Amino acid sequence: MFIYLNHNMSKHTPDSLKSAKSPFLDSLVIPVVYKVITEDTVNLKKIKVEDGIVTKVGPANRINKSYIIEKDRKIEIYLENDKEDLRPFYSSLSKEGRMLLDYIMLYCLRENKLYCYIDTKEFMEKYNLASRTTVWNCKKNLIDNTFIAQTSCQGWFWINPKFIFRGYRSKLDDLRDNLKFKNDE
Repeated sequence: MFIYLNHNMSKHTPDSLKSAKSPFLDSLVIPVVYKVITEDTVNLKKIKVEDGIVTKVGPANRINKSYIIEKDRKIEIYLENDKEDLRPFYSSLSKEGRMLLDYIMLYCLRENKLYCYIDTKEFMEKYNLASRTTVWNCKKNLIDNTFIAQTSCQGWFWINPKFIFRGYRSKLDDLRDNLKFKNDE
């Protein structure tokens, strides 16, 4: 049995990329709903049991728990963004662009990060590609369709969280200004 270890997943993120801003943030909208759930709790020390039956529970304490929940539907990639159908964007990708998008989603996305590292050699090996020109065309197709954008660091690309993301967009500090609260529908 052969186990392939991806050494690039542990590659350190360049410092200049850590403080840079994604070009996709200006136009991104992440629809969310603020939910509050009220729970009643009791103090276990104040529960009275007689003959195996609870006879008194004491005063109940009310605890409010709040959550932010994203409203966009997703299946590996987002199908919609703020009710805008994103499937035509995916349909407009070339076969090569879809291969690279597949590679990015399966091997490159990092939890709660707006960027990824695309290892050209690894991509070529995994998808049996012989030409670097094909890889360049894959990248160009994803860039032209705004799925990714180049960073100032070689091999590193911004991902467009409108289309793809790993983790919770609503919990990422860089995306807080992009949250759009809506009434529960």
